Amino acid sequence: DVTEGSMALGIWWERCRYDWSEPRVVTATVIDSNVYQPELSGFVWRARPRNGGGSDVEMTIYRKFKISPTGLAATVLYRVARSWWLGGMQRQVLRAIESDPSGAR
Repeated sequence: DVTEGSMALGIWWERCRYDWSEPRVVTATVIDSNVYQPELSGFVWRARPRNGGGSDVEMTIYRKFKISPTGLAATVLYRVARSWWLGGMQRQVLRAIESDPSGAR
C-alpha cells in the first residue's frame, strides 16, 4: 500500500494497493482518497516487448470522483488537463525506470 498525492486546487491524495502478480503488468487500485471513490479508481500499466528491443508501455486510468467540493473541482481539472497532466506523470515514471533498468529503486 502506498499513499501518494499532488497539489492541484488543494491537496489531493490517494492510497493505492499495487499488484505485480501478473508478469509485465502493474495494477494500482485506490483504497482510500479525499478525491476519488475507492475501489472505482486506479490505473493499470502494461509493458509489451517490442521487436528489435525496448518495450511499449500502455497506461489505462480509471477515475470515479467523489461528490464533494474537492471532487467536483478535480473532475473539472481532470477533464481540462488530463492529457498534459497524465502524460507528464507517465513520462516521469518512464524516465525513472530508464535511468535504473535493474529495478533497484
